[in-house]
Formats: sequence, structure tokens, C-alpha cells
Amino acid sequence: MPPQRLAALVTLFERYWDDTVPLDVDDSGPAGGGVTGKAVATRWGLSRRTAQCHIQRMTHLAWRGARAGARL
Repeated sequence: MPPQRLAALVTLFERYWDDTVPLDVDDSGPAGGGVTGKAVATRWGLSRRTAQCHIQRMTHLAWRGARAGARL
């Protein structure tokens, strides 16, 4: 990934990050405080399956970005 593209993705991420609001998380979820897929789907107004697809895609993109950053 070219450095310019990575910089643009970082800028985009930071813009969206600044607009986020924290999820209300308690200790009842899996992994000692994690949020269940169903809880995320409900919060996003999506089906559980659609939310999981979005989460997998975001995780994949984050992983690729991290690997690209490691090569710079």
C-alpha cells in the first residue's frame, strides 16, 4: 500500500473516531467485558449476521493496514 493511501486511511479513521460515542459495556459479556455480536448488531440497528460481516471486514482492513505500516 502506498504511503499516501495509508495516510489517507489514517485521516479517515481519525475523523470517524472523533465522531464515535462509547458503547455502554458491562462485565456480563464474553471475555470479561466484551460486547456480544448481538449487542453490537442491536446498537447498530443491523441483523447479527450483517454486523458480524462488517466487524470481520473492519478487522481485516485494520490487520492489512497494520501490516502495511510495519513494512514502511
